[in-house]
This record gives sequence, structure tokens and C-alpha cells, in this order.
Amino acid sequence: IIPDLEPNIESPDQFVEDYASNLTQTPLNFSKPLWEIHILQIKTSQANSVVILRIHHSIGDGVSLISLLLACTRKSSDPDALPSLPVDKKKKSKALQTRGSGSLGFLGYFVLILVFLKMLWNTLVGV
Repeated sequence: IIPDLEPNIESPDQFVEDYASNLTQTPLNFSKPLWEIHILQIKTSQANSVVILRIHHSIGDGVSLISLLLACTRKSSDPDALPSLPVDKKKKSKALQTRGSGSLGFLGYFVLILVFLKMLWNTLVGV
């Protein structure tokens, strides 16, 4: 979808925000594909044009759609490099930290056994 826009909009950044906000207020037409691509040929403070991808949640969750988007894109500064996600630098819990040559230690195994037993119990109760 390429809307016909005035080239000299007073506040293009606000226009893009309002446009995206209005898209969330209207439901997708189920007689058409459950995705839309909106191309806004308007220069904002950070881009020469804007693409808004609107996808129904039944096509994929946020993680799978972001993974797909990253797999299909490249950095303009280094087109051969694969895109990367920011790394979470949080420490592992002390119970699951490795000790010595990669073993979990008593507390780590105890936690793993409890998690397994809880999963087994929930499976049996659900059946």
C-alpha cells in the first residue's frame, strides 16, 4: 500500500507515528492476505522513506517474525555481515553456574530434577 502523501508535511515523524497508530485501530480484512506492507515515501529525521509491515498474529509471534526480519536484512555499512542481536549480559543463576570442568554441582542437578518432576506432574495431571 503506497498512500498518496504531500511531500512537505510539517512534522513527518509525528505523521508516521499517527499513521502507525491508526493502523492499530482498524482490523485487517480477513478476505485479503493477513499482512500488509505500507510504504510511506516521506522523509523523516532518520530515514528517506518508511516501510510499515502489518502482520496478523496468527502468521507468527514476535520472536519468529523478528528472526525472519533479521534473516532477510543486512547492515548497509557491511552488507556481507549477518545481522546480530544484542547480547544479554545477565549472569546465570548461582544454582546453574558451572563449576570446575563444566559440571552443574549438586544444587544445579537438584534444580533440574525438580523442573523435570514438575513437568512430569503437569503432563500427568493434564492427561
